[in-house]
Amino acid sequence: MPTVSATIDVATTTPSESIFRSVYTITSVLDFPDTSLLVCRYSDDAFDRVATIYDLSAWPTVKTIGMEYYRQATVTVDYDSLEVGGRAVLDIPARIEALVTAYALYKGVFETDFVSTYTGSY
Repeated sequence: MPTVSATIDVATTTPSESIFRSVYTITSVLDFPDTSLLVCRYSDDAFDRVATIYDLSAWPTVKTIGMEYYRQATVTVDYDSLEVGGRAVLDIPARIEALVTAYALYKGVFETDFVSTYTGSY
């Protein structure tokens, strides 16, 4: 399973307004191409979603001109309320775990350990 750390801290922007900042970091995922499983938007560098199997091959792990998204292993997300931030701290690691499970199933269906050779004629 993936190793994901998630923290939530209070970051005060003004004396009357607080934001709740979470930092998500993926440090290891067994049997995975890389740890960059958090998709960010190119336009504003904001966290968009946990990657899907499609995202793993569609988006690079570095911000690239002409690409709508890119993937990172660490993102910082600000929330308006502790309730929303607290739910996200639980939800995002769960979504990463679901991706790891889906990826294992995908590999099991589309990759094989044996080599087959076609010996028929055309």
